Amino acid sequence: MDRMIRVPVFLINLAIALFLGALALALWLQGRATRVAGLDVPTITMPDETRLAVGVTAAVLAGLSLALALAFVLPRRRSSMIALNSAQGGAVMIPAANVEQSVAEDVRSLSSVTAATAHAAQEKNGIAIDLSVVLRPEAELPAAVEQITSRVESALSTRYGTTIARKPRIEVRYAAATREEQRGEVKSPVTG
Repeated sequence: MDRMIRVPVFLINLAIALFLGALALALWLQGRATRVAGLDVPTITMPDETRLAVGVTAAVLAGLSLALALAFVLPRRRSSMIALNSAQGGAVMIPAANVEQSVAEDVRSLSSVTAATAHAAQEKNGIAIDLSVVLRPEAELPAAVEQITSRVESALSTRYGTTIARKPRIEVRYAAATREEQRGEVKSPVTG
C-alpha cells in the first residue's frame, strides 16, 4: 500500500486506540482513584456491571485498533517461493533464495563487479529483481549498469524460462581503490 495512505491510516488507528484505552482506564479507575498523573479522573455514573462491560469492550477495541495501526507500519513478509509457469501449463514453485543466489553469482561474474547480492520477488508479469552491487573503482557506471541488466534478463530467461517484470533496481557502490591502484603501480594484466 502506498506510503501516502499508510501513514494517515496508522495515525487514525493510533488515535482511536489511545482514546479507547483512555476510556477503558477511566472506567477501570472509577472508584479506585480520583487523580492519575496529576489529572482528575472524570466521574462516570453508571452501574458497575455496565461500567465493566463498557470498559472491557473499550479495552478490546483499543487493542484491535492498535494492532491494525501496527499492521500498517510493519513490513510485509515476502513469499519465500516464486511460481514459474511451465511449458506443460502448470506452475513450478522455486525458492526465491535460489533465484537470488543464481542471479547474484551471474552478476558477480562480470569483470566490473566485485560483489553482488540480489532480492527476487514474484510479480504479475514476471520476477522483479533488486540488486546491491559493488563495482571496481575504474568501472564506468552506464556500461556496468547495462551489462548487469542484460545479465539478469539473460539469466532469468535461460535458466528459469521467465521474464523480468521490470528493469532491476540497482544499488551501486564503488570499491575502494588499493594503495597501489591509487599510486598507479598496478601492472596491467595484459602487458604484465
